[in-house]
Amino acid sequence: MPDLYNNQQIVDYNENPPPDDASKVTANLASWAGILGKLTDPLKSFTTAVDTAVGNSFKKTISGGSVRYLASPTETLAVTDQGKLVIANDTGANKTFTLLDPLNIGAPFAITICNVSNYGLFINSLGPKLINGVSLILVAHGQSIGLQTDGQNWYTFGGYPIGATGDISWSFATTAPAGFIALETKTIGSGSSGSVYAGTLYQPLYEFLWTNVSDAFAPVTGGRGSTAANDFTANKPLTMPGMEGRSMVGLDPTNSVITTASLNGANAAQMGGTGGADMHTLVIAEAPSDSLGFGTGGFGTGGTTALVQAGGERFVPTNGQNQPHNNMGPWRTANCWIRL
Repeated sequence: MPDLYNNQQIVDYNENPPPDDASKVTANLASWAGILGKLTDPLKSFTTAVDTAVGNSFKKTISGGSVRYLASPTETLAVTDQGKLVIANDTGANKTFTLLDPLNIGAPFAITICNVSNYGLFINSLGPKLINGVSLILVAHGQSIGLQTDGQNWYTFGGYPIGATGDISWSFATTAPAGFIALETKTIGSGSSGSVYAGTLYQPLYEFLWTNVSDAFAPVTGGRGSTAANDFTANKPLTMPGMEGRSMVGLDPTNSVITTASLNGANAAQMGGTGGADMHTLVIAEAPSDSLGFGTGGFGTGGTTALVQAGGERFVPTNGQNQPHNNMGPWRTANCWIRL
């Protein structure tokens, strides 16, 4: 980031006055008009410029430019917001705060945004310009972020450590933290979609899951259309890839670790894929290798007399109950949250 302070220079100062040989001639006489022309006006202008530059630099620091309150559902950043603390008040609905094109405001430019409302505050970049590489971010209730520009795009700093949309967090807490919901097999969508989680607050997560997880694991009611935004606007619910009773494994794009020979192993190569089973019943191909043969005096296993002869018939006693066995390793439960 460039320096906050712009250096000032004295202008119109005569650094080469006429020679003074100390003779008592008119040219060497000191006069107020002469001093004023050589010192006072340039120094006054320089002092005023320094004062202005210092004030402007202070305004470029966070909160140095006072406070702006967002009272309307939709508002836009102003050039005069440099260094301000921007606070979203509670107006009974989500808010959208649109940034300006960094090319038009230059750098350095920094603000702090705090959401004290009970609703979401969406920060929207302008046109192709991005915020941390995305066009829209959410500042949840009780959260704050800093925003600065490099003259090309916007970046967050401080106060935004809880991650981006779609990030997953595990916790023993029973209530989701601000900006998160439980990652369960439930629907999200627009306010008219009839989803469990309905409203524009969930649009970033809806579009994230639509883009990154296939319809096989995050199905959209009625099928997917051309874009995530269009499906959201069309009030199509999306079912999240829930984590109830599941453990998380790393994506295996080439099935080099979780092979296709395992149960649903091919799914390991897809984001949000599922596989495995909690219980399993052995099939013949999975049973230990064995052989049966006749031994002396009876029917035996591997040549060893072990089985029974009755009424002239030889038969193998039945053992086992053909029941599935536990197929799970040790586990412990916690809540899984996903960032809006």
